[in-house]
Amino acid sequence: MKKFLPLLLIVILVSCSKLNLDSPQNFQRVLVLGNSILQHAPAREIGWHGNWGMAASKKENDFYSILSQRLSNKYPGIQIKSKNIADFEAEYWMYDFAKFDEYATYKADLLILRIGENVNSARFSEHDFKLAYGKLIEHFRSINPTVKIIAAGTFWNQGD
Repeated sequence: MKKFLPLLLIVILVSCSKLNLDSPQNFQRVLVLGNSILQHAPAREIGWHGNWGMAASKKENDFYSILSQRLSNKYPGIQIKSKNIADFEAEYWMYDFAKFDEYATYKADLLILRIGENVNSARFSEHDFKLAYGKLIEHFRSINPTVKIIAAGTFWNQGD
C-alpha cells in the first residue's frame, strides 16, 4: 500500500483543481461518490442494522448527513446527490461508466470522491488503479469541464 500512496497523491494533485471553500464561488450542485461510509443497507450477517453510512451510530451522524448539513449551511439552496460506488473499488479495471449516465444532465459543479477502503492492493500489479481513478475523474470532467473535485483519503490505514 505504501507504494500506492505516492501514485494516488500524484493523481490527486494532477487531476484535481485547488479548491478553497472560503472562496466566493457558490456551488449549486454537488455529487458525492463514496462507499459504505456514504451509505450501506442493513446487513444482519455482519451486525449492521442501519441504513446510512457505516461507522455512525445514527443517520444524522454519518459522513453524508454531516457533509450535507455543512454544505447546506454554507451554500443555501445547494442540491446534493450521492452514489455508493463500492462496485468501482471492487472492479475498477472494468467499471462501466454508463452507470453515471443519470448524472450527465445534473452537471455537478463540485464532485467529492470518498473511496478507497475496498480497493484490493494485491491487484495493483495486474490492474492499474491510478489509470482507473484518472478515468473516473475525467468522466466527470467530460460532463462539466469546470467541476471542482475533492478527493478524500481513506478511513483505514491499509498498510503495505
